[in-house]
Amino acid sequence: AATLLGIALGAVPVIGTAANAYWVVPWTDQVAARQALESLNAPPDGVLKKAKQSPKDKAWTLVTRSSGAIIGSL
Repeated sequence: AATLLGIALGAVPVIGTAANAYWVVPWTDQVAARQALESLNAPPDGVLKKAKQSPKDKAWTLVTRSSGAIIGSL
């Protein structure tokens, strides 16, 4: 019984962290778009979705997100 309780309590942060981490890449697009607009001093209404994002932003987001797991597994 104690083992099952420990498994259940340990699963909560694992599932929560995994679910939260999947939103990081879409947020990267939003942050990059806002930074591009702020550098142009453009109003954020409706233009936010049209701002071009760099594919490198997503790649670096995934690298930094995964680096903790890579280092931890080593």
